[in-house]
Amino acid sequence: MRTIKLYITCSEELALDKNVIGNLVRQLNTVNNPKGISIELWDCEDYDLSDAVQSDMFVALFHKEADKLSFDGVEKANEAYSTKKSPKVFIYFKDLGEGETTEEELTRFKQHLCDELGHFVNRYFSEDSIKFSILMQVMQVEGTEKAKIEESKVVLGEEIIADLTAIPFAEKNESYREILSSIESVENEIIQLQSIQNVTPNDVLGALIQQKKIDRERLIKQLEKKGADLMDTASAIASMSNTVSSKRLRQAIEYFEQGENEKAKFLLDPKIIADELAHNVSMVSVYNNAASNNINELRLRIKLDTSEKAPGWLSLCISNFETILRYTKGNPQWESIYIDTMTQYIFFLTQNNQIDRISDRFEKFVDFFRMKTLEHKQYCGKFANFLVNYGWYYYKTYYYGKAERLYSEALAVYDEMEWKSQSAKAGKHAEITRQLANIYFKQNFIKKADKTYKQAMSTYADLTKIDGIYFKGLYETILSHI
Repeated sequence: MRTIKLYITCSEELALDKNVIGNLVRQLNTVNNPKGISIELWDCEDYDLSDAVQSDMFVALFHKEADKLSFDGVEKANEAYSTKKSPKVFIYFKDLGEGETTEEELTRFKQHLCDELGHFVNRYFSEDSIKFSILMQVMQVEGTEKAKIEESKVVLGEEIIADLTAIPFAEKNESYREILSSIESVENEIIQLQSIQNVTPNDVLGALIQQKKIDRERLIKQLEKKGADLMDTASAIASMSNTVSSKRLRQAIEYFEQGENEKAKFLLDPKIIADELAHNVSMVSVYNNAASNNINELRLRIKLDTSEKAPGWLSLCISNFETILRYTKGNPQWESIYIDTMTQYIFFLTQNNQIDRISDRFEKFVDFFRMKTLEHKQYCGKFANFLVNYGWYYYKTYYYGKAERLYSEALAVYDEMEWKSQSAKAGKHAEITRQLANIYFKQNFIKKADKTYKQAMSTYADLTKIDGIYFKGLYETILSHI
């Protein structure tokens, strides 16, 4: 039996909606269990956040109240998805009723999701709409039963999941409403004719009633066809709406929820997207070449200003560093430039006593760089250099424990690298070992510093490029404190 683990979190105000999803899961299992698929519901009341990141689908519901547990769950699930592409994260905000307002903290969190993370945020309006949306996501899993439309009902197997007329994209769709209205008119006519037939039966009336029933069946087929068309659009949106949003998708959803299905389908049409891509790709090379030239010009300007140190040079260099980082971050084409610039920037800031500008983004960059190094071994040297530069920052700010951790990791990375020159490797090893000894010395671990300096000096004994006199002086300084 294949198990799909669905974790759900929400505040107490949405407990009923959470129960609705629980009932939906039971319906889904009734249909999918015979196919060898089971959906396991993990309620936040019974499972903690460490379980959330082990799920396959993470669902968070919000309405008016801020809920820290759900906030934390979304952050952790997003972090897990960024590294292992699981769980898929689905965030829902229930529409406010008349006179209802959202707590300020929840409003800020929603802005954080949309503006900073670029995360896709779903809306829902009723029990039918949340059930339909979750159903669409589950149907993306290969092997699950696919829903169909019977009259105006969304049906899965023998289970009625939702009423399309209670979901805005169908309720507001003019064509769908017209067909529904026509069906209602025909049914009323049939009832009226049947009441007359019951009083005064005749063949002509009977034939008319039969024709009206045929008309009703034809309209029902039209309704089901239109409903299936709407379902196709909903499925396309569901397949594109995991985690990251886009302007095109947001616009398509807005059209869809307003009942403008044809406009939504146009935006999501693969041919239309492909045509736009072809046009944009034709322009990319032009823009990328120009942008690459601009980036190189800024890098050269930093070197020049650092060398000449004209009035205002420091602020100008910092501004240029930040500009390069802003435009290269997240762009695969310039990933190497982004990594090099971050490495140079932290060295520059530390070298020029701009310690207060080194924020926690460098700590996050370490995690990003470490992951990239695991994917691409050619980044090992750059990663080790960054660790050394970052370690120096901690050394300068007296965080010796953190400095030691970074220098030690740099040593480990250098050891794993393939070196063309063993003397170059030995030189790097001795340089970092000597710095580690200095860290131990600063913490008054004299014997440990002595042992580590001896290791560095032993390596340098065979190297001619390093100033051996300098290292001998450091070693003698330590000996004088023992």
